[in-house]
Amino acid sequence: MQEGRKERAGAAESDLFRADFPGELRIFDDLPSTNTYLCERADGLPEGTAVMARRQTAGRGRRGHDFASPDGAGLYLSFLLRRPFPGSLLPLLTPYAAVITAEAIEELCPVKIGIKWVNDLFLGERKICGILTEGAFNPDGGLAHAVIGIGVNLKAGALPPELAGIAGAIGDVTPPPAPERLAVGILTRFFRNTDRLEDRSFLREYRRRSILLGREVFAVKDGKKIRGSATGIDEDGGLCLLTQEGSVTLRTGEVSVRLADP
Repeated sequence: MQEGRKERAGAAESDLFRADFPGELRIFDDLPSTNTYLCERADGLPEGTAVMARRQTAGRGRRGHDFASPDGAGLYLSFLLRRPFPGSLLPLLTPYAAVITAEAIEELCPVKIGIKWVNDLFLGERKICGILTEGAFNPDGGLAHAVIGIGVNLKAGALPPELAGIAGAIGDVTPPPAPERLAVGILTRFFRNTDRLEDRSFLREYRRRSILLGREVFAVKDGKKIRGSATGIDEDGGLCLLTQEGSVTLRTGEVSVRLADP
């Protein structure tokens, strides 16, 4: 399959794309993965370059998971961040993008979006969005660049049958926004509000939207299954659990609110 059979330089195409973010929005009919496309070209592209596909043939989620990306059913967006940030901010990019995406969705739709640590957005009890962040470092440990990928399920009834009851879409409860409009909303908010990332003030909103805090969760840490109560999210984005053995902070991994293996 030819990659990106149709590409449009969105920043020059219509007023929709003349928004307050650096770079331009490039729209493809299909790509294997928007994140892969940008990661392979990151060294030669300016900050704010954004790529959107109508369909992904090899969409990727965190920890090697596939991300279902049916044709015309969602927003499949990746964009490039190139700032002199310290490398310590890299783990906060995904939580920050989660807050920004939730706010952008709510600006366009009459819904309330929750966040499941660390990278999933929920509408009610079903996942509607996943976020994948990939980065590279300078020799001094600073952030050379990061690619943030965001997939939002928009169209009702478009996901594979095996995801029924687990994943949902905005269209399940209200008419969804056009993917281009949501993309511009996310990009504009992300780059306009990076001071919230640098001073970590966005974490207040991240905690407020958490669907885990106060609930019993099941997780894996260092290969060991643990169960505990989610008590907080620290200033580095870690999930704090109170277990029978004491306090534990998760920096990476998967958690489940089901009383079974995640």
